[in-house]
Amino acid sequence: MAAFRHESRVAKGEPRAGVD
Repeated sequence: MAAFRHESRVAKGEPRAGVD
């Protein structure tokens, strides 16, 4: 599920740093 949320954030246009 964490990966799904990560993908969702990337889709919004947020950088990977947000997930990191």
